[in-house]
Amino acid sequence: MNKGIIYLIQPAELVGTNRYKIGMSNNPDLERCKKGYKKGSRYLCIMECIKPHDLENKIKEIFNNKFKLIAGNEYFEGDDQVMLKLFLEIIKQHNNTNNDNI
Repeated sequence: MNKGIIYLIQPAELVGTNRYKIGMSNNPDLERCKKGYKKGSRYLCIMECIKPHDLENKIKEIFNNKFKLIAGNEYFEGDDQVMLKLFLEIIKQHNNTNNDNI
């Protein structure tokens, strides 16, 4: 089964704004987060998941309908607590759909 991580972060250059980034890695360790973002980044949530690419696409699709897309296809503007709650709900639904043992 394809395991990896999914995350919601505020890169260091966006701290002090209400802008956040969704990301994923097919590698289930934290190397992507450790090496991919500058010191001072805020990590709102990092979770292990199955089918991380599918989950990231699902989150981006739902976030596109709820928040303002500000850059690329994975940077969004909005309230961090609202985003985090929705992010966790989508992950829970995804995990329940794909693996009852998680």
